[in-house]
Amino acid sequence: MRNILIISILSWLTLTSCTSNERDKKESLETLLKDRYNISIQRYKAVVLIPSSGCNECINEAEGLLQQEFNKDVSDYLFLITGYEHSKTAKIRLGESALGKNYILLDTLSHFTPFINNGKPIVYRIENNKFYEARIDYSNNIYTLN
Repeated sequence: MRNILIISILSWLTLTSCTSNERDKKESLETLLKDRYNISIQRYKAVVLIPSSGCNECINEAEGLLQQEFNKDVSDYLFLITGYEHSKTAKIRLGESALGKNYILLDTLSHFTPFINNGKPIVYRIENNKFYEARIDYSNNIYTLN
């Protein structure tokens, strides 16, 4: 009986801390976007954070998704490019006109770098005003979120 009680308490603490971390992450990301760029995430289906360096294959997938969306005037995705000290370097890597899109933001002050884990892009799918971590999948020459 005592073991069941301990397991129940630990399970509850784990669940509440994960919920709290998700909420804290969402709130701090939302606050940064609103304060720094005057952007509300409610109009997007996902936020994609792409670091300037790290896992090359992972970054290439995220940039592939960005390139797929590039010709659109409006995208369901918000792309945050972080870790570049100068916009010139980002323009060379992503293309001159990429940074002119309203759904592609360059964070030269690395405000969003703390959201990046181990140099891998992070994708947050937004559903019902909640954040869910997602993966970028590539199949049949199309990038999608999973």
